[in-house]
Amino acid sequence: MRLSGFLVVAALLQSVGCSRPAAADGTWKTVDHQDGLTLETRAVKGSPYDRLRVTGTTSATPTQFMDALWGQAGDRSLNPEVVQRDVLEDKPDERIYWDKISAPVVSDRDYVLHMTRALDPKTGVYTQRFESVTDDRRKPTSGIVRMQLDGSCTITPLASGGSSVVYEIFTDIGGSTPAFMASGAMKKSALRYVSDVRRRAEVAH
Repeated sequence: MRLSGFLVVAALLQSVGCSRPAAADGTWKTVDHQDGLTLETRAVKGSPYDRLRVTGTTSATPTQFMDALWGQAGDRSLNPEVVQRDVLEDKPDERIYWDKISAPVVSDRDYVLHMTRALDPKTGVYTQRFESVTDDRRKPTSGIVRMQLDGSCTITPLASGGSSVVYEIFTDIGGSTPAFMASGAMKKSALRYVSDVRRRAEVAH
């Protein structure tokens, strides 16, 4: 998957929020509604960063939405913050790629992402999963902060037509940037990403 705009490090210093001590995984809390999408957050044990969840519906079918989400491996158009992408593996339902993110003021970031997708033929539900991994083909580089992330997107057909979408992501941007400076940007980014994918899927529809 092309990583979410769930990662706009370029907006870090424009965010406003409050830091909090690490706590046990909490319940989901609704924090925003935009363009028919709901954004929720949940505390993650041992981390200053929240897990994010975006839910909503689309007139596109699950196949159309997954096609828009999966796209072409080298396509960075949904992630303007990504300045370089090296595709390491590209199979029909599995990918591994390395992204470099550049932002003003703060250090560059990067990650190696492993992504899969699957269709349950009985239910028609598509699931995409992704997580950052260690890969000797792209080892950490001095001067670039390695990010950690994981998440999923579940696309379920609706009896009335179209689909329901549940997108989750957890991101630890690493480095010394305070978590509260990143949280606002990541929330906006997650909403924007799902909205952009939905728009592409509905155009195809």
